[in-house]
Amino acid sequence: MTPRLSARGLQRSFRIGGNRIQVLRGIDLDLAPGESVFLCGASGAGKTTLLYTIAGLETPEAGTVEFERRSLYGLSGNALARLRNERMGFVFQSYFLLPELTALENVLLPSMIGGKNTESRAKELLDRVGLKDRMDHLPAELSGGEQQRVAIARSLVNDPSILFADEPTGNLDSKNGEIIIALLLDLAKADGRTLAVVTHDDRLASRGDRLVRIVDGLLA
Repeated sequence: MTPRLSARGLQRSFRIGGNRIQVLRGIDLDLAPGESVFLCGASGAGKTTLLYTIAGLETPEAGTVEFERRSLYGLSGNALARLRNERMGFVFQSYFLLPELTALENVLLPSMIGGKNTESRAKELLDRVGLKDRMDHLPAELSGGEQQRVAIARSLVNDPSILFADEPTGNLDSKNGEIIIALLLDLAKADGRTLAVVTHDDRLASRGDRLVRIVDGLLA
């Protein structure tokens, strides 16, 4: 099967004071269509940097990333931004909801940026994540778990083929964390989406199709 996303030889470093810290040391990674992959490792191992690099959010110093047979870093800035908006979904540890917008309006944002009218889809997604009766509530009126569910619905409104989640349970208690991971897995599987999740929790990571462990910038 042709990978949906393929990374080769990824290298990335950061300068801290007078020292250069090598975070990614030449990583190869393939993600298949419909596969749920969890990226695990200790703090500072490079898992978030890897996720951001394969998602087109951080440019590698060396290596390539191909997504649906297109070279991410061969695209212009505008073309890459359009690709991320139309074909990728993102969920972060912090929910990044706009406080002055309702749940429904927050979910609609990515489609509005793309000039689409997807209100019926946004309502359907909020129903699927269990927030049918909370669409008109502001983020401050929702619990942390509910806010993350709004963020998940927002990530799916443009019907992306791949979903990236960076520590999506990091601000939640264990019960809500379990609910969010189960929801991500169910939504990805139901629609044949590829899912890539960064987590420090091996117990949650064991629920995916594959666990990839990063140690000192390399895949263990």
